[in-house]
Amino acid sequence: MFHFDEQYIDIIFEDKHPAIFYFYNMEQELTENDKHNLQVFQDLARTNRDKLYFVTSDIKDGLDKQLAQHMDALEIYLPTIRLLVPEKNETKYEFGRNL
Repeated sequence: MFHFDEQYIDIIFEDKHPAIFYFYNMEQELTENDKHNLQVFQDLARTNRDKLYFVTSDIKDGLDKQLAQHMDALEIYLPTIRLLVPEKNETKYEFGRNL
């Protein structure tokens, strides 16, 4: 699991590697439910790292903001999970609030 930054752009988008993103607002304190969901996401990342990249991302600035816009991760839905399957014409999937 890693936080999205410039070094992963090519790996995910150019190498067409599927990735699941956990978007959240780093400026807001996470609720207990949000902390639980993030822990579940981390656990899934440990057991499935050979299948998908598990990526966390803020939505406020720079590349994080651009990624959030590209994945339609709006602030009103945070935290939210998006799955990107680049080899299928950048197919995107949205998951509900709870994991």
